[in-house]
Amino acid sequence: FTGSGGSLSGSLADGGGATTLNGTITTGAGQTYDGAVTLGSATVLASSNGGNIRFGSTLDGTQTLAVNTGGTTTFVGAVGAGAGTALASLSTDAAGTTVIQGGSVRTSGTQTYGDAVSAGTLTLTSLNAGGHLQASNAGNDFGTLSLATAGATGGTPGSPTPVGGA
Repeated sequence: FTGSGGSLSGSLADGGGATTLNGTITTGAGQTYDGAVTLGSATVLASSNGGNIRFGSTLDGTQTLAVNTGGTTTFVGAVGAGAGTALASLSTDAAGTTVIQGGSVRTSGTQTYGDAVSAGTLTLTSLNAGGHLQASNAGNDFGTLSLATAGATGGTPGSPTPVGGA
């Protein structure tokens, strides 16, 4: 799918096949990507009416990804886990929630989670010194969290499992 500044009033689903995403894709409802997803260029996914955005499999590609929705963003599979496929960066906006089920998120740069994050056992990895890990919502619940970064980490004191600050 390639976005070019327009928007789709309904929902979007990939039908379970492999998908390459490019540009800005905005829907009025949810977005579901059940097959493996590759980022072909810098990508922004948005739901203007708070629809859920769901990645049902792996998510790879050496590009940036921003997810903006008042609904739930769900990562079922590993993110950036393939050889040479760490995302450049990953960010979520302050509205909504993020659920990470795939066990790991790898980027070469920054990871910024603006909304409340829920995860079981999770490893967040930023591969470069300039890559920071930021989770700033008081509703964060990371379960068992491992951090690996040469950059800084930051979180909200008092969150159920705060991310240590550097």
